[in-house]
Amino acid sequence: DGISLDELQGLLRKKSAAIQEDLDSLFERAGIDNTDEICLTVGYDGSVLVNGDHPDKAAIEKLFADDPELSNRFREVSGLAEVIRSVKEGIEFQKAYAQDPIAAVEQFSYLFSGNYQPQFNLSWSADSMSFFFTDFFHSGRQYLDF
Repeated sequence: DGISLDELQGLLRKKSAAIQEDLDSLFERAGIDNTDEICLTVGYDGSVLVNGDHPDKAAIEKLFADDPELSNRFREVSGLAEVIRSVKEGIEFQKAYAQDPIAAVEQFSYLFSGNYQPQFNLSWSADSMSFFFTDFFHSGRQYLDF
C-alpha cells in the first residue's frame, strides 16, 4: 500500500502550481521584478535562497525568511522533487543493470559516491516554472520532467 510515482508527480504538480500562484502574487505586491529567471534553492540550514545574482535577491530571501509557511511549502516541493528524481534515477539504473550490469555500474557510478549530492533548484519567472538539479557529476542543469 505505497504511493505510486504517478501519485507523487500529481502531488508535485498540485503543490508547485499553488506555490507558483503565491509567488506571482507575493512578488507583485512586493514590487519584485520576475521577468527574468529567479532561481530558488534550499540552503544547508533549510533557508530558501536565491541562486545567482538578482537585483532583488535580499528582498526575496527576506520574504521567505519572514514567512515560515511559505518556506515550509517550498521545502515540501523541494523534497517531493528530490524523491521523484531519485525514483526515476533508480528506475533508469535498474533498466540499465538488467541489460548490462557492468556498463550500468560504470554509467551510474556517481550514485555510489559519497559526494553525490544533487541540489534542487526552482527556476521561476513571470511566464514559466521548472525544476532542475545540479551536482558535481553532471554538467549543466538536469531538468525534472513530471
